Amino acid sequence: MFVCPHNDPSSNLCGPIGAFCAYYLLYYTGPGVFVVLVSGICFLAVRLARRPIGQPILRATGLVLLTVAASGSFYCLWPYRVFSFPIGSGGVLGVAAILFLRSHFASLGTFILVAATWVVGIVLLADKFFLILFGWLSFGLSKIMGMAVPAWSAARQHSEVLSEIYEVGASLGGTISGEHGLGCYKKGIFPLVADKHEIDLMKRVKQAFDPNTIMNPGKIFDL
Repeated sequence: MFVCPHNDPSSNLCGPIGAFCAYYLLYYTGPGVFVVLVSGICFLAVRLARRPIGQPILRATGLVLLTVAASGSFYCLWPYRVFSFPIGSGGVLGVAAILFLRSHFASLGTFILVAATWVVGIVLLADKFFLILFGWLSFGLSKIMGMAVPAWSAARQHSEVLSEIYEVGASLGGTISGEHGLGCYKKGIFPLVADKHEIDLMKRVKQAFDPNTIMNPGKIFDL
């Protein structure tokens, strides 16, 4: 509910002026104001480190895009659940942007445009950070694939070798299981050592003693 008047006296850790600025920044800008604050802190840190910031116009454009994308995304996800503004949680900026996009591009087009705004904004605002992050992700993915592909190949080769062993054993009159039974792992190759009539007989015995299939369901064969 939108309550009026607000806290009396209106104040936060920064006093009445801080409360006034925080309220109206959230009201008009939405949660995207936190993107502005974080970017401002990063800007001050870079300046204190005496490092140059190139292409300020593109950086500012990226900041604007990220601010709109953050407020709009927040409004799409939690329209009225976090902040008690009557217009919604995205602030005037986020709500206006999403309503405009939905009226012209529907929900799918809005999602695509907001996602594209996130990507373009990040690239313009922090292209070096984005490239470093992308490089680390690519490095991690290549390492994972480098381990997963050989493991999958070895597992497939192991399965093929076991299948050949089972076939040779069954052709010599042997079996595929000892004291541990078939379970789920070997039920696919059970027909190698049992013909169709034997399996049908086992199924009828199973159904006679366990009509509801509550004892070891899915073991040996599927009913």
